[in-house]
Amino acid sequence: DMFYRCQNLIKVQFDNPESSFPALEIGEYAFNDCKALTIPQLPLRTVKVGKEAFGYVGFGESFSTANLVSIGERAFISAKGIKHLRVENTLEECGGGAFSEIDGLRTIYYNAPNLRPIADAYYNSPFNRSSLDSITIGKDVTYIPENFFRYQSSVSSLTFEPRPSSVSLQIDEGAFQNCKGIRSLVLP
Repeated sequence: DMFYRCQNLIKVQFDNPESSFPALEIGEYAFNDCKALTIPQLPLRTVKVGKEAFGYVGFGESFSTANLVSIGERAFISAKGIKHLRVENTLEECGGGAFSEIDGLRTIYYNAPNLRPIADAYYNSPFNRSSLDSITIGKDVTYIPENFFRYQSSVSSLTFEPRPSSVSLQIDEGAFQNCKGIRSLVLP
């Protein structure tokens, strides 16, 4: 919680944001509740984001988890500005509610084949209470955990990308539970 509730903080500059080395870990509550802060994108060298590290912080419209390996519980809760989220194939751990309550979030491209959810009693879906329109499941995904996209009632389009015949997909019970608004389902 280095800068927790520094509500006048408007800019953070990371040295050499295009470099992927040395690896960067952002701790729990690091910039939580810094409501005036906007970060266009995390530096490429970021591999871990702790619990509630960027709650209520602003980001660019397109946000990618590129190079991230672990995201803590509620890490980006109520983040502002994110409309399009790409969950990339490097992500291995994702906390409950990691991207929850993001009002403007409209699309998710999900392509993390080795993801293990970090349980949280209330926010066990990483995308809890978001305003999604569409979800695309990438070709590398082999497993979608229980309740992972549950209660996404505003989702109208769910697309599964074609995958090689050697890649199977396991979808656990309730993974898309109560996605009542789905009108378009595209299966490979």
